[in-house]
Amino acid sequence: MSQRGVFGLVPMLICCFLTVSESAAQDLHPAVNNPDKFAWGLFVAINHPADLTAERGTPDKNKKLGDVGTTVWETWKLARTEVFLPNACKPAEWKITPPATPNVAALAPRFASTRASAQQPKIFDPPKFSEDAAQTVGASVERSSFEPANLARARAFSPTRLTAIVDAEELGNETRMNKEAFEFILNRNLYSIEGQEDFLNKNLAIDFPVDAKEIKAAWRMFTDVELDPAKTFRDINNNGTIEDDERGLRLLERTYHIGYGVLKNDATGASDVRPFGLVGLHVITKDIPNWFWTTFEHVDNPQANIGNLDRYSPPGQGYPPEVEGTVWRFYRLRGTQVDFVTSVGRPTILGNTQIEGSFQESSSCITCHARASIGRRLDNINAEGGKPLYPPGTHIPPSAQVARPPAAAGNYPFGGTRLTVFEDLRVVRPFPALPSTDPLNDGRSVTIFRGAVGAPSPSLFVAGGTARSQFAQLDFVWSLRRAFRSDPTKCP
Repeated sequence: MSQRGVFGLVPMLICCFLTVSESAAQDLHPAVNNPDKFAWGLFVAINHPADLTAERGTPDKNKKLGDVGTTVWETWKLARTEVFLPNACKPAEWKITPPATPNVAALAPRFASTRASAQQPKIFDPPKFSEDAAQTVGASVERSSFEPANLARARAFSPTRLTAIVDAEELGNETRMNKEAFEFILNRNLYSIEGQEDFLNKNLAIDFPVDAKEIKAAWRMFTDVELDPAKTFRDINNNGTIEDDERGLRLLERTYHIGYGVLKNDATGASDVRPFGLVGLHVITKDIPNWFWTTFEHVDNPQANIGNLDRYSPPGQGYPPEVEGTVWRFYRLRGTQVDFVTSVGRPTILGNTQIEGSFQESSSCITCHARASIGRRLDNINAEGGKPLYPPGTHIPPSAQVARPPAAAGNYPFGGTRLTVFEDLRVVRPFPALPSTDPLNDGRSVTIFRGAVGAPSPSLFVAGGTARSQFAQLDFVWSLRRAFRSDPTKCP
């Protein structure tokens, strides 16, 4: 039997969580037949403390779920700084770890604790909804640091009605991939735009291995009020009194998985370290051909526009017994996806308040990622006088764009041609019922984005009446759009 035929092969760490009793027929397709149980199994496995003395991605057998320490997924390769490098320089091998930096307790003594001493600070990406929106309207978002000043743009992209959305200035993201996903990218030169274009030019399919996994995590910066033990407290011990570990940061450490982010002030050059709580976690795995999709959120997040769907946890509890007694009991499964549509052809929806932001109701992880693509190079086509015919930000009908690269691209100004994340965008007045001359509308507009849902149209990928691809699908892996064009002269 081929690997593709056995959907149920999963890492050894979660096999016991996913198998059935010996007296029952073995379920070879747990991701499809019991997706919510499968999702919690992944969640437990990748959030186990990692063994930092072993290879990346190795769970620490001497620790249990919820113990202090970096999680397994936090040791995977970080897409922005370890996979897709400026000038498409070749990434270091999997076993090479980033240079060590002082731990959080040393950098920020005011946050000294057992957890802080076990962690190194993170540098986050902008929120997904901010970065996607900026790309769509042809703007560039700086990725070199978590810089709030560059994220104000996200506020312009909320729809005209109230929605569960977070303040972009308080959010940071990170995208990481496991060894199997990383080495597939490395060995096929997919870390460069030229490497991706080569698959299109040769009409080859990109097909990640069945063990490939990727996560996108959303982190929220805690406010000064939340960190103040005199202002924030909660009797989670249920004993009628407020203990020291039920106040401020110590309380947050018991109810959130915490990371420490670096905030950089470009104007002054100063940096600060602040505690962030994990508030959203997308997980995708290639256990089935079109990937398995699931997302989790913290229980204290804003109410979602689309409801939670967890068919595995006990009714009324919100989490399974496997996470009882750990910080992970404060996280909720929002849902899973295994197909574009239901059995009656209705599009499936899956979104996260902290990652998708204002377009949750038109969010389908599987459909959005189906648009991960690379098209023919257009930025090097010049008109008379040497001006480019397709400058960065140019929209290519019906649903593509010459993407702007991140600012770290330096002097090379152009990215690849790709299908857009959003299927539609419209600029409307904030108050449509009022005339455009009304003071509430004067000089103001709101850009509304609609995500793609349902099965993708074949016309996006194959030119009509031909068998020739006009866009190569990147096997649902959107992180590949982070690639740069290659300039070996600028690589070590």
